[in-house]
Amino acid sequence: MNKSIKIAFLIVMLAIPAGIFTFLKLFGNNQFQVEVFYEEGLSGVEGSCFQTEGQYYVIDSVLKQTGKLRVVAFVDTNDVLELNNIYNRLNSLFDDNVDLIGFIDSTSTIESSIFKVTKVENITNIRECHFISDQRNKLVLVDSKNRIRGYYTRDLDEIDRLIVELKIIIENDKEYGD
Repeated sequence: MNKSIKIAFLIVMLAIPAGIFTFLKLFGNNQFQVEVFYEEGLSGVEGSCFQTEGQYYVIDSVLKQTGKLRVVAFVDTNDVLELNNIYNRLNSLFDDNVDLIGFIDSTSTIESSIFKVTKVENITNIRECHFISDQRNKLVLVDSKNRIRGYYTRDLDEIDRLIVELKIIIENDKEYGD
């Protein structure tokens, strides 16, 4: 093959991906969304305490409206150090845009100077009825409108997924003014 044909072929092969990238960058709309749970209500949710229609919201008496994103955890004695680490990581990435709230049985003596601890009478009822979670070790992401946006376990991959979804929600809130 002729040297000039090889050079022309190489230029075309490099120009095609560059052209596609430029086209998508200029004309593409790359939007990511984080699912809003229970938009149709809880009527199909097994074991739910409420049979509401329409978007389900965590009620204000359980979770005070702060205008911030909240990550909710259900805490016992062994969880405080782990949740302190999660809170420190969230706080270093999001400043004061995200609160970590731990619900704990009212008879417990656990305190945390790092994240908010809310003592409740019946932690199982709060977890299952208000946050629709059947597992104690899950984290629940609640947006500024008290809608449930995600459930996460406490392993590192899930914490990374939580962080990515928090970034997406914060970015979309800036764009749309939600």
